[in-house]
Amino acid sequence: MREPLRGKEFFLFREIRMKFFNRDFSLIARHAYHLPSYPAYFLKCFSIFKRPTQIISCYLRMTPPPTGVVDLRSGLTVHLSSHPHDIVTIFIIFIRGEYGRISPGSTVIDIGANIGAFSLFAASCGASKVFAFEPNAEAFQCLQKNIHANRLDSVIKPHRFAVAGSAGRRIRFPKNASAYNSFLRGESAKEYEFVKTIDLTRIMKNIDHVDLLKMDCEGAEWEILHGTNREVLDRIDAIRMEYHLGQRDQIAAFLQQNGFSLKMLAGPKYAGNMWLDKL
Repeated sequence: MREPLRGKEFFLFREIRMKFFNRDFSLIARHAYHLPSYPAYFLKCFSIFKRPTQIISCYLRMTPPPTGVVDLRSGLTVHLSSHPHDIVTIFIIFIRGEYGRISPGSTVIDIGANIGAFSLFAASCGASKVFAFEPNAEAFQCLQKNIHANRLDSVIKPHRFAVAGSAGRRIRFPKNASAYNSFLRGESAKEYEFVKTIDLTRIMKNIDHVDLLKMDCEGAEWEILHGTNREVLDRIDAIRMEYHLGQRDQIAAFLQQNGFSLKMLAGPKYAGNMWLDKL
């Protein structure tokens, strides 16, 4: 479970909540290493999106397109929720490629599916099965809408659970559909809903083998992985994930102790991305 920030970490996050292009400066700092690549990213938009200039403008201003829909040249249609973070998620997955390509025929688990952008991407790469987990009600409805709109019901299987270190609990989760949502602690949050938890062991109960585990769960990564035994982890070929809360080193060490090798590490210690493959 996410622990409250302490000491230097607390003051760091408190001080960098400045806004730039409608974004928290902390998010900009986290992805600063991408800046030299942005000219190439914007050029790539012209080959990926049907209305590239509109998408670039929306991304820079972090506002949704007027229709609330992003159409890709591949034929995919992505319906967005009411949250402005959605356009950033689209850019991260389809343009920056932070989770890489997916091999055709793969079985994928998508933890933190949000509106389904990565699940759609995986299906478009030829994944044979995608198990998508999203706890937020609005985002989950959008995920279902995107599955139906793209006729991917036989490929993407949505589940409304919060993936955690143990199954069967009820936790509080924000009502807004932000991709940056995380478990709530304390009594201060007013706009929340209760969601049931599921753990990775329960998810994998009827899945023999997973080619790729994708994780974007805003701080719950350590709890999920640490609560999973070696037998389950041995059935996963690759993990591509975001890490948060300064847990980079302990997550990497734990997975290396359980038979994974670190293939890619990007970002500072407090938050970033890592890819790991089974040895």
